[in-house]
Amino acid sequence: MVKMSLVKEWFSRGWRIIGTPGFIGGFIGVFIAVIAIFGYQSLSRAPAPARSAPQTSATVTSTAPSVPQPQPEVKKPKPWGITMAPADLPRTGIAGVSWEDVLEKSLKEMKETAEWTLKRPERTEILVADGLLQSYGSVEPEKLREPALAIFKSPLATVAYKWAMPSVKAAFKALAPEDHAEYLKILDYASAYLSRFSKDYYLREVGYLESLKKGECYGLSAEHREFFGGGLPSCVPLFTRFGPDGKRNPYRKVEAFLFRRFHFDGIGADIMKAWLDAGTNYIRQPQS
Repeated sequence: MVKMSLVKEWFSRGWRIIGTPGFIGGFIGVFIAVIAIFGYQSLSRAPAPARSAPQTSATVTSTAPSVPQPQPEVKKPKPWGITMAPADLPRTGIAGVSWEDVLEKSLKEMKETAEWTLKRPERTEILVADGLLQSYGSVEPEKLREPALAIFKSPLATVAYKWAMPSVKAAFKALAPEDHAEYLKILDYASAYLSRFSKDYYLREVGYLESLKKGECYGLSAEHREFFGGGLPSCVPLFTRFGPDGKRNPYRKVEAFLFRRFHFDGIGADIMKAWLDAGTNYIRQPQS
């Protein structure tokens, strides 16, 4: 049972469609964490020319003081071997943020979420939402949605994958063994969900979502009903917490994310599974 303080926090943040590509939008859906290159220019001003002193019988000359020139910026290397991605990939859509920044923040969020949730009873749900999907992360996933999908639906998806995955693998290998295993369980669950994503399963999910849009809330525990005073301002948030069978599922946000990629973005389940399995298998390989 999720603690009510956490439930209240989730709902107070407001409903967001799970699946706006944060890290998992570039990983579980398509492994598309990519780069935009921003040019950084150092500004310098040349010293003003020295003015000649007034001519007198005793001419006094002066020279302008020496003005120190700005030193070139020395950038620290990014962790997990993150390198600059190919220049032909588009920008992120976030001013001043490159895809290297996005990848670094996403992998850092994945690591830190695993650390602070170690003894939380609702750990799996938090690892899904904050560790992988990162729907509340610091990289503004809503703004990444359009450029990320554009990359995935083009040949640049392979380019982005080859750039990002060595760093993703390094970050996974650096996790504590129990955290590494827990994240792989989530990815394996996602693959299994896509395997059973038949036409009938899809229609069942569609019918469930439509019923929630109509206000047909069900599956709420007594604790939830008490907290929300017998109802919710909207039933739709339940889509990411309860399945069509009305049962709570700690992996439900994974299911909701993948369903939305198929339903709203038109990405085939077989395509998502191919990318997901390729990435997961790559992570499992020994570090070279």
